[in-house]
Amino acid sequence: MYKVTVDGKTMVGCNQDAWRTTTSIWFEKSTNETEYGACFTGSREVGPNEFAPQSGMNEEGLVFSRLVAYHPNKNLQQIEKKTITNEVEYLTDILHKCKTVEEVRRYIDRYDHSANNVIYMILIVGFGYWGLFDILN
Repeated sequence: MYKVTVDGKTMVGCNQDAWRTTTSIWFEKSTNETEYGACFTGSREVGPNEFAPQSGMNEEGLVFSRLVAYHPNKNLQQIEKKTITNEVEYLTDILHKCKTVEEVRRYIDRYDHSANNVIYMILIVGFGYWGLFDILN
């Protein structure tokens, strides 16, 4: 992933690795006035005609890309945090419900990530502010 900000305009690019040739792009409208519409890309099918997003951007300019890598479960379950029961819903809700990197941090912090393989998430907003989150630490 790369980010370039020049004269107040930010451009972001994400690499979809070539070992998967089934990358899809899809758009989701907001379901109410408090949410944002978003566009996603991904290639890992998790259900009939349902893909797990690798990256996406919402109508406010918030962008994410994630690195998914094997990470052994270290039994670090975080008590009093929500369990991620649907990976797709968890990821798409980030862009449907968050406008800023700080809102994403608060969203992520509500969940137990001890059993997930997601290690890093990169977030960028339209005016160039960014964050790199090591989700397991």
